[in-house]
This record gives sequence, structure tokens and C-alpha cells, in this order.
Amino acid sequence: MGRVLGAVLILLPIVGVMFVAPLLNAFSPVERIPESEVLAKGWELFSCEQPFAAAFVANPSIVAECKLVEGHKVLVAEDIKPSTLSATKWASEGLAFQFSGNATHQFLGKEISIVIEASCENCNGAVKAVYATGAFGNSDWRDLAFTGTISEQAFSYTVPDAAPARLTGVKPWVVLNPQSKDAKLTIRRILVKAAE
Repeated sequence: MGRVLGAVLILLPIVGVMFVAPLLNAFSPVERIPESEVLAKGWELFSCEQPFAAAFVANPSIVAECKLVEGHKVLVAEDIKPSTLSATKWASEGLAFQFSGNATHQFLGKEISIVIEASCENCNGAVKAVYATGAFGNSDWRDLAFTGTISEQAFSYTVPDAAPARLTGVKPWVVLNPQSKDAKLTIRRILVKAAE
């Protein structure tokens, strides 16, 4: 009995390294991916798969939920009121997604590309999009031309450099706002990566 217990205790750390650690890494990608890899492959800010779905910041005035559409989990959002684009509170400016704080450090001083896989039904005009650092600047509102079929649209922004002391508690945002009150926005994925 003692030998069996001893063998189990010896094997436990090995099993942890082989099986448990990769599983934890898969669900905590931001903490463990080197900066160069994040910037090259992209930082998946949002999809309806966990843990990325947590980036969506619910707004009680917007009807939004993840659904299975044509074999893909997507976020379907309606009743998004056209924003005043005042940027007083990003979460109230439309369909809002927020990074973990680590993204602030990863992107400082770098040109990034914000890639959005989405479609927009009843979109009479552009979908406004913004990348906001949350404390020291934003991309200003950009116009994206989505149709009723899911496609990739992207815009670039050079994130300002900032002193680490200014970054405490800072979490960047990506916010989308159709300028038509009848628009239905479907989001498959939002990715942020180094601009090509």
C-alpha cells in the first residue's frame, strides 16, 4: 500500500505537467503567450466560445445573445441605439467588448489591426467602430461597411506609449455601433494583432 501511494505521489506532478497545465494554458491564453506571438497571431478578444465570451460587456438596453447560426456560434445583437459618439462611457456607446488589463501592456507603442468578423442586416450606412485604450487615447470612430453576409473588416491604430504608472486598472475597449436603429449585428469573432 505504501509503495502504491509513493508511486502515485511521484507521478502526480508529471500528470499535472502533461495534462493539467496545457488545459489551464488553453483557458488563460493571455497570461502565457509571449508578446511576439500575441502580436503576430492575434489576440482573440471575443468569440462566443469560452473564455473569450467574457469580453462582451452586457448593456441592458441591447438585446444580445450567443446563438448557433449556420454551424457557428455567433453573437446576435439588436436594438442598438445609434450612438452620440460622445465617448463618455464606452460601455454605453454600443456593442462593447473589453480586454483584460494585460492587453494594455502588450500593445503599447505598437500599430495594431482590429479585425472583426461580422455581418449587419438592415444596415443603412456604416457601422462605427473604435479601439479605446481606456485612459490615454483612442482610434476615433471608424466606418466599417458590413453586409448581410459575414465578412472580415479591419482598421488600424497606433497605440500611444504610456508610463506604467498610468496603466493601473486600465483595460482597453472595442465598441461597435451601427448607425441604423433597425440594424441587426452578428459578430463571429474580434481579433487584435500587429498591423501587417
